[in-house]
Amino acid sequence: MGMDEEAQRSPRSLPVRTADAISRRIASGEWAPGARLPAEPALAESLGVSRATVRSALRRLAEAGAVRIRHGTGTFVSEHGGAIRASLQSLRSTSQLIRDQGHEFEIRYRHRTLRAATEAEAGRLRRSSLPVVLDYERAFLGRRSALAFESGVIAADGLPVGTDAEALTGSIFEFLEPLGMLPDQSLTHVRATHDPDLAWGERRPATPLYLTLEQTQFLPSGTAVSWSATHFVQDQFDFTLIRAA
Repeated sequence: MGMDEEAQRSPRSLPVRTADAISRRIASGEWAPGARLPAEPALAESLGVSRATVRSALRRLAEAGAVRIRHGTGTFVSEHGGAIRASLQSLRSTSQLIRDQGHEFEIRYRHRTLRAATEAEAGRLRRSSLPVVLDYERAFLGRRSALAFESGVIAADGLPVGTDAEALTGSIFEFLEPLGMLPDQSLTHVRATHDPDLAWGERRPATPLYLTLEQTQFLPSGTAVSWSATHFVQDQFDFTLIRAA
């Protein structure tokens, strides 16, 4: 069973597409929680990719908490519950975090607008003047409930002239990558939020409690490219942080 046509047409890198394909097979029930995945050679053959690609894809899934790699034993499907597990160490789009877990979801935009930045936004983007920004607000919706709500701005000075804000329809990282604007680092502040007015739409949570990540994302050059505040609905995400002496 190779990767489906949608995965093959995706502009994302081959390891990311391979991770997506494995996630979908886990979500389909092909491998139950706690089950051992086939060995790398068998996965590589079934997916039509190299062992190196499979190894990279499995590392991505392990970082996201979807699988556990036990050296000398194999790779196993995680046995956690319904929460989406995510690592705070890895810079990854919210879309990819959810997709890595095999969850079905949709992204619904409330608005997308090109406008002048406020002074606060210019400060977050490390600009001395007020740049034009692409301002957006969106929600990540699971089958039965909302997973997260997000608002943010993207510095428009790196976007092609004449960019239509409505062209932003899905993952922001996937929107930025073909433009050479994919961030590789972020400065992140984490806090708890209780706000009954934050959610919108028909799948808003009954309890308005969130884990909020405020992030300024940077290009490899050190230029700030975007700022966002993502509010993850309680019990929908399980974030981990690895600490070492």
